[in-house]
Amino acid sequence: MEVGSYQYLLLTYDRVIERFVMTNSTKWSLVDGFANLPGHGDCWNEQVYHTYISNTRHDNRKDIVLLKLHGSIFWYKRKGDDEIFRMPHSSRRDITLENVLLYPAQTKNTLIEPFKTCYDYLGECLANCKVCVVVGHSFRDPYILEKLKYAANKNGRFALLVIDPGNVEGKVLSIGKHCKWVPHKVGFGNIKIGNTLVEFERGLRSLLS
Repeated sequence: MEVGSYQYLLLTYDRVIERFVMTNSTKWSLVDGFANLPGHGDCWNEQVYHTYISNTRHDNRKDIVLLKLHGSIFWYKRKGDDEIFRMPHSSRRDITLENVLLYPAQTKNTLIEPFKTCYDYLGECLANCKVCVVVGHSFRDPYILEKLKYAANKNGRFALLVIDPGNVEGKVLSIGKHCKWVPHKVGFGNIKIGNTLVEFERGLRSLLS
């Protein structure tokens, strides 16, 4: 995958980004690791990421490359079957179906699909990006921390813009004392979005300058 579009790496199980793309389909297109397989529906295929090249569209839409590190409530597989497919929760009729999710835990199997590909590209994205915007993350996940620490040590341009309502200094310092970062302290919920965006842009410019 050529890194050059908008990359979103989610730890939540919801479909916020997918819904955004669906309601703005004239402006945005989604790359999420699924491809339509006749007779099977939308099935997981990591080659979607491997063969993706940004900025090759013949229309004016922009791509969002989505990596769901913990899976989704809309991802399923049958017991004993490796095929992973996507379907609305309301369409679930087969009792042998089980969700494809990684639950919060110290031990996670990130060596099986679809998580292996997502975590591999997490490392690649962090190792090559200029700024990683982190929204409401605890920095306690050892698998994520490992990727962040590697990026901070190997990528001289790497910087974090941390959006969080609390004091994040202690969390970020766990990545490494050489990690460049800017806090953006904002409460979630009822906020004045205009002021928040101005402050966000200011923080982003300070990291890119």
